[in-house]
Amino acid sequence: MADHPLFAQQLPDGATRGNLPPLLEALRQVKYDEAENSPEELARNYKDDGNHLFKEKSYRLRSDLRIVTTLVVMHAYGRKLRVKTTRPTNFRRAAVASYSEGIYQKTLNQELNAQLHLNRAAAQYHLDNFNAALDDCILALKFKPNYVKAMLRAAQCCWQLRKLHECIKFCVQLEEAEGAQSVPSAALKEARELVNRVEKEQKLQERNRRKREKELRERRQKNEELAVAIEKARVTLVPAAEEGELLPNLTPRFPALRDFAVSLESDVNEPGQKCLVWPVALVYPELKETDFVQKWSEGTTFSAIFDAMYQGRPAERPVIGDEENNTVIVYDPAKLQVWYKSSKNDKPVAVRDKSSLRQVLARKDCIVEDGVPSFWVTRKGSEAEKDLLNRQGI
Repeated sequence: MADHPLFAQQLPDGATRGNLPPLLEALRQVKYDEAENSPEELARNYKDDGNHLFKEKSYRLRSDLRIVTTLVVMHAYGRKLRVKTTRPTNFRRAAVASYSEGIYQKTLNQELNAQLHLNRAAAQYHLDNFNAALDDCILALKFKPNYVKAMLRAAQCCWQLRKLHECIKFCVQLEEAEGAQSVPSAALKEARELVNRVEKEQKLQERNRRKREKELRERRQKNEELAVAIEKARVTLVPAAEEGELLPNLTPRFPALRDFAVSLESDVNEPGQKCLVWPVALVYPELKETDFVQKWSEGTTFSAIFDAMYQGRPAERPVIGDEENNTVIVYDPAKLQVWYKSSKNDKPVAVRDKSSLRQVLARKDCIVEDGVPSFWVTRKGSEAEKDLLNRQGI
């Protein structure tokens, strides 16, 4: 079959546009010559070619075919062509192209026009071009309003595109066209199956919509409660919330704290009450290191946090960047000093170890930047502490 002139996918050796073998030239004249065929005859020829290609599942042109070959086999090679190249073309649709040439004839036969559009829709559907297929189905129905096959294909396209209301509409049209039959047609059965699938999908979408709305309401309520708690605690957030927003973005900028934004949780010290729980950064200038506390209840004191971190006893800590000398410094939780930077003059302000996080954050000159309270930690009376104070102008 591959060698037969009607179905050949390549020209014989030496054949060119102006030098076709006699048999191919005769076939071209018989099948595609506009002088020998009426627009309707040409349209039917193109439809037949498209049907053959569709059955062979040749929805696209193979990448190694040349347009000149395709035009000899499928198109009116002797007339003015819209494509003038002999280079290989990737992904041109063979069946679609043939049906398109038939539509291009603009025949007055409405039935034939409807068939061409529906056949092209089928080819586009198999190429997953569902929008293009749906457009062709709609055009087919304009030529033939009661075209059941076009209604079914349109419903299938709408299902693939999740245009559920339109899918139901085409199925209802099909039901009205076919419903009078005593024995349901295959198209009617498939349309009813589509309706069942659409109804299940609509229920699922409705359930998901209600779930999303519930989650949004809960998130909004949590944000409102959090905003009220932060305002009540007199915490200064930087940057502030934008106009119309309850809170600024409080997602921590530190990767270690990213999943631990400030939250409102049950207070373990006061049953039945809620308290703010913050992510906190403790910066050690002497060690060039930062400790991250992922959940620090606002009622917990600094001394309690350090006792938990150091287990109540001194600990050796290495200096980051000085591994060559293996320098370590002993940090005693009972002899640590905490500082925060004042927003008034950028100078360090000392924090008593018995102060709670709530008490410190309520100070007017203490700010929480990007949702994370940050503090310096030094050894009391150490050279590093003196250096920090000197650098800050104290």
